[in-house]
Formats: sequence, C-alpha cells, structure tokens
Amino acid sequence: MKTWASINQKGGVGKTTSVVSLAGHLSNTGKRILLVDLDPHGSL
Repeated sequence: MKTWASINQKGGVGKTTSVVSLAGHLSNTGKRILLVDLDPHGSL
C-alpha cells in the first residue's frame, strides 16, 4: 500500500484539483483509491 500526501498551508494552490485528478486517473487504471480530507473547510 502506498500513501501519498498533498500538503500546503496556503489556500488556492490547486491541491484539491490535483489530488482529485490524480485519483481519477489511478482509479481508471484499476487502482483502489481512498481520499481523506483533513481540511476544516472540507472542499474534497
């Protein structure tokens, strides 16, 4: 199992967009994906 983290204290740098796009691509290749959002705003 691989674990990846996308971390940046500044907002609006594209973390959510990048992570969702990457997860979609990996899912399309047959990988099992779990996304966890620890941001209080919960934009995932």
